[in-house]
Amino acid sequence: MTRKSKWSGPSGEVETLIRKIGELETGYPVIEMERLIEIGEPAVLPIIRVLGGDKDAPEPPDVLPFLVILGEIRSSVANDLLTKFMLDVENDISANAACEALAKIGEPALTILEKIVTENKNTLARLYAYGALGYMKHPRAHEIIRSQLTRDPELLDVIATALSEYGDRKDIAALYSVYRSQPDGMFNADIEEAIYLIVNPAQLRPTPVEENWRTRYRRLPVQGDTPSLSVLQIAVILRKNFAGKRRLAMKKMREMPKKELAEIISDEKHKNEEDRYCPNCGEKITYPTGLPVCSEIAYKITAIQESMLQSYLEAGVKTIPAALDMLDNEAEKVIRQRVWFRRKKRERKEEIGIKYATLNFFLEQKEYRIEKVLKRLSEIQERLKEPKIGDRRALEKVHSDLGRLMRDKNFTSIDEANKYTKELLGSHGNRVPAAAPGNALESAQDIMYEAWDQKDKKERVRLARKALAVSPDCADAYVLLAEEFADSIPEAKKLFQKGVEAGERALGREGFEEHTGHFWGVLETRPYMRARLGLAETLWEMGEREEAIKHYREMLRLNPNDNQGIRYILVHSLAWLSRHDELEDFLNSKEYPDDCAPDWLYTKALLHFIKTGPSPEASALLDKAKKINPYVPDYLTGRKKIPDILPDRIKVGGEDEGYCYAEKFLPIWRRAPGALDWLNGRTERVFSLGGADRNLPCPCGSGKKYKKCCGKTVH
Repeated sequence: MTRKSKWSGPSGEVETLIRKIGELETGYPVIEMERLIEIGEPAVLPIIRVLGGDKDAPEPPDVLPFLVILGEIRSSVANDLLTKFMLDVENDISANAACEALAKIGEPALTILEKIVTENKNTLARLYAYGALGYMKHPRAHEIIRSQLTRDPELLDVIATALSEYGDRKDIAALYSVYRSQPDGMFNADIEEAIYLIVNPAQLRPTPVEENWRTRYRRLPVQGDTPSLSVLQIAVILRKNFAGKRRLAMKKMREMPKKELAEIISDEKHKNEEDRYCPNCGEKITYPTGLPVCSEIAYKITAIQESMLQSYLEAGVKTIPAALDMLDNEAEKVIRQRVWFRRKKRERKEEIGIKYATLNFFLEQKEYRIEKVLKRLSEIQERLKEPKIGDRRALEKVHSDLGRLMRDKNFTSIDEANKYTKELLGSHGNRVPAAAPGNALESAQDIMYEAWDQKDKKERVRLARKALAVSPDCADAYVLLAEEFADSIPEAKKLFQKGVEAGERALGREGFEEHTGHFWGVLETRPYMRARLGLAETLWEMGEREEAIKHYREMLRLNPNDNQGIRYILVHSLAWLSRHDELEDFLNSKEYPDDCAPDWLYTKALLHFIKTGPSPEASALLDKAKKINPYVPDYLTGRKKIPDILPDRIKVGGEDEGYCYAEKFLPIWRRAPGALDWLNGRTERVFSLGGADRNLPCPCGSGKKYKKCCGKTVH
């Protein structure tokens, strides 16, 4: 006789999936969770009944998967239940998962979180609420956090960390003032780091809510059967450990004196690790299948991964989640091994690390069946076999040589020039012969073409320095040093600035007057344009947004043909700053009427949604964007995971173009209330005309209430 399940209720798909997850005592049921997330709203109330203590639904052994599902569905119906779990601060794992879930729900959770930070007497409850507000990255959440800066000194470090997520330089003065007014304390380093990150927003790491849920919440044996710790959880642990230990805390406080603001801003100890290079071949490290490799060993590593995946199939394990469950047991055994097996233990740990990295990589790509993963791995192997295309800048050497050879020919017609070129190629095996440089700058530029053709980073840097010794007007040499030698963004800015100045000297006033309107089409202008783009991008990263935008606009004036794609950077910059009127004017300008890139079409649709709600005009623009590139919505809504490694080149209208757009613009879509639901076709949850939502700040950034601004135009 079949044992009757202790779970009762309807036998529909939602209840079946919930029952399966609820009866699981170990493991992380990603496939079942994925399906409930896809089902969406209809799964919310059944999950709430399970977690809320419904008498017909016994408490599951592990509530974590259900909290994760509620966060991914992002339904405000779950707000009260998630708040209950977050306020249960003694249960660290569920409290933190609920905190992150509320952050994902976003705007509908603001009122609850504001009440907690302003009224709740429990320090840890407020701590989690501040974390959720920081993760949310919503204008109103930012205001709430900032208002508490002088009202909650007990959690100043947490408030500072939350503020750093917004990267608003206006917060620095207030933060530093409060920092100076406090006694020397153990959390000074956290506040200093927050100030540093506001000045250097490029150093911000993704928040936990931006990580992939398929791996973010998996319990790890090496972490004591808990998910990986976030900064917020570490802050909780510190406070729990120091509770009742005032003397020890005061001793630590005296060990951390304050610093001057300039010292904090320039303190490189807060800098995250940047691009890594192979110590053997000098190439940049990449992660094509989840493991750090250079091109020389990438294929060999995929062969090891292929063998490992095949061994799971031979053992009867057919899915990645099942393989991870098996690996957890394997890892736990290794952790418990006796000390005299130390060498063997280290080797086993390395092997397990490779397995975790491989399985997690494909899990995040939503590839669950190992047979499909092997096919995907085979496709990656084929790409790795393809000859690597070098730096495209080195290819300009051919155009440079041809230009020099034709410089003094005084052709009387295009046909005469074409005839000369054809004869030249015919007499040199269909190749352009090298041409001698005519001056020091051309000699330096030839050295730079050689530098870009090198694989080894040290050799490239050496050649760039050599080029500057030949001619200090070689802008490209400064560009390479800024990209590969600079230790910090401020240092890169200085080098790019020197590159711009070198380019200005090389071109002279006459060059600017002659070539304005078709820069880049003239080869000699390209080093200057590269340096100026690098300068603008570093200014943006340093928070000098207005200066960056001025550079982008000026570069488009010099070269309206926009061979560098500056217009897409400007669209992103204006959207990021919520400068919607400027953005609308630019998107509707006459210069690019037929632009069909996602940066143009999807952003135009989003802008109309922000201004008019889910109107017919906004929907028509969205439909047009989907016809040109149908892949974007999958990556914006999370149906597909944005790859960790983005391609150097993309196919117009291709899937890679879709996820590259999503990688840049997802935070902007998230900031617009209801936009992702509209994109998903769930218009019933879109920012509406009625209710208290209309009293919140308008998402357009005007500073007015929604009902007094864009809300007036919604029909």
